[in-house]
Amino acid sequence: MKSKFRLDLPGRGPDEPDMTESQRQYIHHLLQEIEAEDLSLDIESFGKWQASSLIDRLQDTRDGNLNDRITTEDITTSYWSTKKIIVLIILFFIILWLLS
Repeated sequence: MKSKFRLDLPGRGPDEPDMTESQRQYIHHLLQEIEAEDLSLDIESFGKWQASSLIDRLQDTRDGNLNDRITTEDITTSYWSTKKIIVLIILFFIILWLLS
């Protein structure tokens, strides 16, 4: 089942060197492991420390160690929850209109 990820990553420092090729390859490997290859990240612009931070978070995700820097949620559940809230709001306004 697909999940969506929110990763809290630091910005690239002004003098931060580019990530290494081994970091790039390992990131792609981790994304495949957690089945998140379609995660839209512009890793080509990442610096060395940003890549290291991303690797830490992807490893935490892979190992099931989620924290405040990483959250996942089932896309289907999220979609239905939003739909339910919208329906409830509409019903609330209909009831208010009928009572007035």
